[in-house]
Amino acid sequence: MNVVKAKFPGSNRPIEFQAGGLEIKTNETIVVEDELGPKLAKACEDAVPLDEETGSPIPRVMRVATKEDLANQKKFREQEEDAFRTAKRLSRERRLPMKMIGSEYLFDGSKLIFYFTAESRVDFRDLVRELAQIYKTRIEMKQIGVRDAAKMIGGVDVCGRELCCTMFLGGFSPVSIKQAKDQNLSLNPSKLSGVCGRLKCCLVFEHEIYADYLRGKPKVGKRAETPDGMGRVRRHDPLNDQTVVMLEDGREVIVLGADIKRAAPPNAKKKDGAEADASSDDKSRGRDKDRDRGRDRNRDLDREREQRAEASEDETLEELDDTPVDEADAPDSDGDADFDDNDHDNDNDASDGSDDDPNAG
Repeated sequence: MNVVKAKFPGSNRPIEFQAGGLEIKTNETIVVEDELGPKLAKACEDAVPLDEETGSPIPRVMRVATKEDLANQKKFREQEEDAFRTAKRLSRERRLPMKMIGSEYLFDGSKLIFYFTAESRVDFRDLVRELAQIYKTRIEMKQIGVRDAAKMIGGVDVCGRELCCTMFLGGFSPVSIKQAKDQNLSLNPSKLSGVCGRLKCCLVFEHEIYADYLRGKPKVGKRAETPDGMGRVRRHDPLNDQTVVMLEDGREVIVLGADIKRAAPPNAKKKDGAEADASSDDKSRGRDKDRDRGRDRNRDLDREREQRAEASEDETLEELDDTPVDEADAPDSDGDADFDDNDHDNDNDASDGSDDDPNAG
């Protein structure tokens, strides 16, 4: 099976496609599968045999584009700009809270897709109906994020290069302010934000190098142990595998990453294997004692309930003034205890919002 790398129009990122047995040459236009439908793409290189199977499915090349496909593509590309301006005008007339970003025809004209950004859901049903009447084809409105919008529009960032998302990024990775802190960058939003208004994607590129270096090392301002003595960390230089430390005598020294360690807490006792085992045994004995205390407490409560039940029975017999009482009519201590428990349970149910009457039964 052959594979070929190709680019979609307006994109600089090559995508790998499964070419099957097709012989595809560099710069040849092909029809490929896409999540939105068939699309035209241009081959970046000749098709080559697949070296090894990949875990994820590879989209398929349907066929080599014909002259008719290329003519249709040119015609629809000319209509896309007009469709975009029309959709933008109609959305403004309806005062819809949305920003139109672009429009795209499928290569055969079977569908016209409009891309827009919005802060919330938008009811654009009337807009879709009017666009369908104008262009006589299926209309799809696709809401995208601000990063996807920047990727579609393109541009140049402060580094002087074209946007990474437009050039080569296949997807967007999560970016957090912690990644900027780890790289000791200025936490100025204007310097950390890209043209999309979000944190720059390039903060992710080198973060793993910094994270690996900082893992297990003392933070800036914390005490550290060095070959020259104890001190406090002033700054880290992960790219050069160095850390600057201020020693207790006031000297600043540069320490290699492998030679710096976290300082032990004051009066900390290092536990060896035997002490660790002893600590584990102490915890186990403590849990056993807690269980024993719990069983003793439950036993005492049961005994106390039995004593209260017996006292209640004696009082009832005294009130009868020594009148003979059948065993069947005598209050049962167990029954009194069960009644008290049930009454208590009903009170709890009532407090939980139950409709049952707590005095019922």
